[in-house]
Amino acid sequence: MRKPTPLTPQQAKNTFINRFGNRVDRLRQICTRFGLRPYRVYLVWAHWSGAEPGVGTYREVKRTEILPTPKVTESVSYNSKSVGKVPDGSYVVRKISPKLTEDQLNGTYYPEQGKETPPNIEFYYEIVEDGRGDYPPIRRKCYLKGPPFRMAGKLDWSLTLMRIEEDNERDGQKEYPE
Repeated sequence: MRKPTPLTPQQAKNTFINRFGNRVDRLRQICTRFGLRPYRVYLVWAHWSGAEPGVGTYREVKRTEILPTPKVTESVSYNSKSVGKVPDGSYVVRKISPKLTEDQLNGTYYPEQGKETPPNIEFYYEIVEDGRGDYPPIRRKCYLKGPPFRMAGKLDWSLTLMRIEEDNERDGQKEYPE
């Protein structure tokens, strides 16, 4: 009888479950075609002309949609503040393709340069309805609340996103004061 050992990274990549990822993604696309996944989720990187996010001029650098469309559930409410009603809460995003990596989902892998994200780059998520409601749709801006989690015994990642107060405009632009 062989002694139990952990898998090497190469062995883990060659497991049945990992190789089955492409088929699962094709099956998940059926949910999108049937209209069961109304929210599109994007990874967004934005450049600020200053030394850190929020300083200087804002410019979106890269937007990547998570495909196939993941399942999004919400727990968001509105709080009254001196500026009016402000969204508060979180979204849970599940059924994310196993082909994505933790660095991609964390935003630590900067797509334009293929290295660690510079300090003046802001990374966030945007959740947008697929077009069946308001046009153009509301763009909900969110930050990652905790690390991405690869679901044990399943073929997907799970994320918890924190809703933030400042959304992009419906056309995707945002005006920031200098």
